[in-house]
Amino acid sequence: MNPYIVLHRGSNLIINVTNQPENPTDTTTHRYIPANNKSLQYLLSMSRQSFTLIDIGALMSRSGFITDQVGNGKAGKVKPVTTRYVNERESTLPTDRESTIRLWIESNPSADDHDLSQVFFTGTLVAKSYISRYR
Repeated sequence: MNPYIVLHRGSNLIINVTNQPENPTDTTTHRYIPANNKSLQYLLSMSRQSFTLIDIGALMSRSGFITDQVGNGKAGKVKPVTTRYVNERESTLPTDRESTIRLWIESNPSADDHDLSQVFFTGTLVAKSYISRYR
């Protein structure tokens, strides 16, 4: 009997561990990943720490065997793209809201009205007026 991790394809969450005598066939919703004892021990310790389903990426960061099984021995070259805005808490903040928004707009010249709206919880119309005023 060989252990397999059952992965839900849509969410990349591990939903089960099963023992099968032969390699089970993958379906459109589930993928079966071969596991060894060490990766199962990692999975057990992770599931004890958090009582939710475990993402396959979290297990891949701990187990090289699972990384090889999921990636078919290929290393990924993709790097996450992140947009980093200057944190307004890193610098000295003014006490009033308008000065804080002005400082944020000056510190983040590539930000648009939607970004300003999300950071300060204003509507997009108000954010557009702030941006037009301080740029």
